[in-house]
Amino acid sequence: MRLVLLPPLFCVLSALAARPFVNGPDTGLVLDDVETGALPQLPSMVAIPDFEAAARYYMSTWPTSRSQTVLGYNFTASFFIAPAAQAGLAHPRAELNLVEATGKPGVATKTIEEIAAHKADDQQILSHQLYVGENKTKLSSDLGRIEAAGYKAIFVTIDNPIHGIRQREARYGFSNTITTWEKFRGLQRMTRLPLPLKAIYVSKHGGRQLDSSQQPLETCLEILKYAPEIFEEVDVFADGGIRYGTDVWKLLAMGVKMVGLGRSPMYANVFGVEGVTRLLEVMRREVWIDAANLGVSDMKDIDASYLNLRKLEQFVYQL
Repeated sequence: MRLVLLPPLFCVLSALAARPFVNGPDTGLVLDDVETGALPQLPSMVAIPDFEAAARYYMSTWPTSRSQTVLGYNFTASFFIAPAAQAGLAHPRAELNLVEATGKPGVATKTIEEIAAHKADDQQILSHQLYVGENKTKLSSDLGRIEAAGYKAIFVTIDNPIHGIRQREARYGFSNTITTWEKFRGLQRMTRLPLPLKAIYVSKHGGRQLDSSQQPLETCLEILKYAPEIFEEVDVFADGGIRYGTDVWKLLAMGVKMVGLGRSPMYANVFGVEGVTRLLEVMRREVWIDAANLGVSDMKDIDASYLNLRKLEQFVYQL
């Protein structure tokens, strides 16, 4: 039997600590003068590790463009927090956390003014989802408050002339009265804010308006198949079961302009504003990484050619 003497463990650790850990290529390639999103000149590549260094520098700025214009405003993200009621069930500060979180990089629990007061700055865009009731005095008052608080647009709910069958809400007797163009034009005359006629919001109200209705993804596919020009003529918004960055890109590829997150921010709100902020950071990172893996450097370049729709098309209504 041979006895092997090992050096003391602390000596090994000391030796390792003396050698700096380098998580990158061993190269003398200088990239200080290379513009963001550009590659160094090929003659400067003199060793194999140079290519890795150049790729890391180039890929670190990819995708180069994530900005887009929606309803006349510039946005740096392709997703937003969708309208959802009773945020106060998750946290006492309710919608205030949602507003503050979206500012860092409906039936509301908080008032119109309280929500608007928690914007990060005037560059943060807030819109208001409006259910129109029969009480015109209250409607006029609400519209005035929305304008005064600094909201930029009003999304009018028109797809539920009566409330869906929601047993737990039956006691409220709620209804929405915008059912004709005449009533809509009357509403337009009551406010200076835009009521986006050049926008469509595809949603199934969290699956709580009409049982067995199809998913927004399927509806968007029908639009893509039978009336693709709609995506060119108006801004289309959509939500519905968005949990991953790839969910966002599927809808964007079909032609949707912005994708809404409904339940997820509400769940994250149990952690407060930090939880909602973290959720948005996770989604932003997933969307960015998925874009890089797709080879998309500008979100405006995404289209249906990135999708394999064969399996989904069997569920599309045939005209």
